[in-house]
This record gives sequence, C-alpha cells and structure tokens, in this order.
Amino acid sequence: MTGEAIEEIELEAPKEEAPAATEEEHPVGDGDAQDMMISPTSESSSTRKKRKAQQAPLTEIPEQPLPKIPLWIKDWTATVLIGGLVVSHWRGLWTLFDIWTCQQPEDATGVNGGNFCFVATYATNPEDAQTRLESGIFSYWLGVTFTIVGVSLIWAGLWTPLHDKVSWKRAVLRFVIVYVLGLAAVNQWRGIWYITDEFVKKDNPLVSNWITTVAGAGGAFFICCGGSLLAPPAIFLVDGPGLHQPPIAVTLFSSYFALKLPAEENTPPPKNIGILLLDAIVSFFGLPILVVWYWRGCWQLQDLYFWGLTANEHDLLVSLGWSALLGLICTVLASEPLVHFIPDVDEKQQYGMTLFLIGRLRTMALAVGAVSFWRIIWTLWDLGGTTNASVWTSEVISVFLLTAMGCVSCITAPPSTLGVDVTPNPKSADEPLFAML
Repeated sequence: MTGEAIEEIELEAPKEEAPAATEEEHPVGDGDAQDMMISPTSESSSTRKKRKAQQAPLTEIPEQPLPKIPLWIKDWTATVLIGGLVVSHWRGLWTLFDIWTCQQPEDATGVNGGNFCFVATYATNPEDAQTRLESGIFSYWLGVTFTIVGVSLIWAGLWTPLHDKVSWKRAVLRFVIVYVLGLAAVNQWRGIWYITDEFVKKDNPLVSNWITTVAGAGGAFFICCGGSLLAPPAIFLVDGPGLHQPPIAVTLFSSYFALKLPAEENTPPPKNIGILLLDAIVSFFGLPILVVWYWRGCWQLQDLYFWGLTANEHDLLVSLGWSALLGLICTVLASEPLVHFIPDVDEKQQYGMTLFLIGRLRTMALAVGAVSFWRIIWTLWDLGGTTNASVWTSEVISVFLLTAMGCVSCITAPPSTLGVDVTPNPKSADEPLFAML
C-alpha cells in the first residue's frame, strides 16, 4: 500500500473515547483547570515529576515534643535558687544593722578588716569591741520584741481568714506577720552571735568555736530538736495556700504531739501552767541560743581552717571552694536517693537504734551543708563591700522573689519555727515540719 492509503486507513479508524473522570476519581478544584489543559505527551519528564509532586496530598509532620528537663535538675535548681534568696535576705538585713548600730563602713569586707562587725577577730580595738557588744545586745532584745509581736498575732488568729477564702487584705497581713518574724529571727541571731563572741573564750577563737559547735548541736539533739539546726537549702517552708499557717509560731510541745498523734486525737492539755511556761521558754529563748551557737561555731571554724582570716582575697576565694566541696558532699550523702537504702518502716523494730543514729547523722550532714552554702553566698555578696546599695539590693530582690514563689516563710528561723526529731505518725494531721532534700 502506498503511504497515502495507509494514512487514509488511520484517519478512518474509530477513536476510543477516554472514560470521563468522575468527581470521586478527579475532583476539580481551583487549580485543576490548568492541569487538565496540559497534554501529558507534551510535558518533559522533569515538569511531569514536579506536577505530580504538587498534586500529592500534603502529610502533616508530627510536632516533636520538647526534651523534658530531668526532675533532679529542676529540684536542685529550685534548691539553690530559694536557698540563695534566703541567704541574701538575711545578709541584707543583718548588714543593715551592722551599718546602723555598729558603725561599719560601707567599704568594709572580710578581707580589708577594719572594724568589720561580722568578723569578731577584727574588733581588736576595745572601743570597737564595746560598740559591737552593745549593738548585739540591742539586736537581741529587738528580736525578742518582734518575736512576741509576731507570735501573738498568729496566736490571736489573725493568720486564719474569716471565711474559706483568703482575701487580699488577709494575704497582706500574712506577709507582714512573716516579715516581722523574719526580722525577729535575724536580730535575735545577730545578738546571740555577737554576745557569744565577746564572752566565750574571746582570747582563743578556735577553742571558742569548737565549744559552741559541740554544745549547740549536742544541746539541740538532747532536747530532740536537731532538725532546728537546718535552714534552706536543706529545708523549705511553703506559704500556702492553706487556711492555716505553716509551722511558724510553734513550740516544742505542740510540734511533738502534732506529729506523734493521729489526726483524730487532740493534743493532751498540760498538767499545769508550769509546763506551758517551760515549753515557751525552751522554744523561744533556749533553743535559739543552741542553734546560733552551732551556726556560729561551724561557720567560723571554716573561716579559721579554710581561710585563716588572712588579708589575701585569693585565700578567701579558695576557702569558698573548700566550703563548696564540703557542702556538696554533705548534701549529696543526705539526699533522698541515698536515704531510700534505709530499711522500711516494717523493719524499724529490728534496726531501731541504728536507724535513729542514721537519722541524726543525716540531720548533722545537712546542717554542715547548710552552713557551708550560707557562708559562700554571704561572702560573695560582701566581696564588693557592704554599701547601702548592696545590702538594700540583696534585701529587696530576695523578699520580692521569695514572695512571688510562695516561699517567703523560709526567712523565718528559731525562735519562730523549729523542727523536732520524731518519726511522724502515718495518720498525723501534719506533715513533718521540714521537708529535707
């Protein structure tokens, strides 16, 4: 056949119609019209691949969850932050009274000495020593006065709201009560510290510090109040949101039975008024002396052994490193993960005395760690001098942040709060007074 005949046959051959696309098979959208006008045979391979990629259904990429911060990091961060803020408050308020009542110059530091009020060794001038003693006596009685005021306000029921909801006025009153008790604690501690420096072996600081360390810790454990030696970051107090106050304005007697008795049993009334009086005297006057003695001795022993009270700032910084190492070791050894190795309650009958000793050693380790931590933060603040700007900054910022975090009650200490060494009843109304690491 000729080429023309073949062409005629091809032209006359019936053409097969392509099946019409239904909406289900090819739904028409706003962008489909142009695609339907393009002949597949006229597309290049690259264009065809691009068009198919554009027509492919989009798949949602699952959001990758943010990596979770380990709980132990959160725990230790909060521990260091709250502890540092509490130390900053105490340092600010304490140093303000050094400036106001002890004639401490604003450029005084632990290195340059002079008549730096906090370090007793520098008060070699009899006139300075007398000023320091009088300042301590004033602080002590001021602290006693504020303690009576704060405790009386709580005992009068001014902490508890009239209804089930805490109004803003009641919240402000609560803050004022806590701050008054914190002010009382700082002044009472400052007074006991400075008076002890003057009358307990002043001519031999090493012996003096060992005496107060052993007597303070031993006396506190003897009256079952070893937990009172602790402070943030070893322990914390939370402000609320309960209707009742945290364990502040409490006594040894009330704290013991609040933990030892089940919730349905009331604290047994004292047999006579003498017991109540003795309880108040020990709680608000005797125990604070023991606690301050321990802190004063342990702190200044680190000054003597780690630093040597030299005029070299490098020596002071190196001593802070040793305090950090000591504090870290003590805190880790007393932390919860290691405490889990202690036998359960069911086994306590068999290991009673051993567990008792382990508990007291744990408290002692936390107490050493707390003193070391406070010494580091306090000294770092003082390195730049004790100017008014420095002390007011440490005071205002710390109180503001602690209040915002709901932990401003942590600024209190004996005499307004205490910890008793008892195993709490599983059905007791209160949790243990202090939550340790």
